[in-house]
Amino acid sequence: YKHLPDAAVLPESTEEVQQIVGTAAKYRTPLIAKGGGSNRTGMLVPIRGGIVVDTIRMNRVLELSKGDLYVTVQPGITLKELEEYLRGHGLALNQEQGSFKVATVGGSISTAGFSRKHQKYGTIADRVMSLEVVLADGRTLRTGPKVLYTSTGYRLHQLFIGAEGTLGIITEATLRVEPLPEARDAVLAFYDDFWKANE
Repeated sequence: YKHLPDAAVLPESTEEVQQIVGTAAKYRTPLIAKGGGSNRTGMLVPIRGGIVVDTIRMNRVLELSKGDLYVTVQPGITLKELEEYLRGHGLALNQEQGSFKVATVGGSISTAGFSRKHQKYGTIADRVMSLEVVLADGRTLRTGPKVLYTSTGYRLHQLFIGAEGTLGIITEATLRVEPLPEARDAVLAFYDDFWKANE
């Protein structure tokens, strides 16, 4: 609360993000990329002013391929919204973070978000196939093709996973999805105390 940005912008397209980044580069103005704002570590505090780029209005599903098991989305869609959309098509991303309701896809990728279902389905880093990123000079980079597996080329998208928006602003993400399971059940285990559960 002690620090405020000089401006906050809410772009709706890659082109608008490019214009914002280009203008900031021209005037040497700091940028802070914002996802759902669910962090608790002060990552969005603009200690030197600048522009907060809030991607929350970039929240559309751009493409779904049931046959190839991938979905392409803008970064501002929340994990909950995406799971609900996919469930209607018999699919799931299976990224259930603690901030599931408000965490955005872009924010989750940028912070290397951790899923409660990681032991079966992996983390968000394991789901990323390709990214579209606006770099610091306003140019756009696509990190790879929309294919499920490839054995050639550099995995450029890994540079941006966990980078907290410092290397560029994610404007599009292509993610692997899974078919919904045919059946679900719960298994409970009971222990006398905490230490016996660790044995």
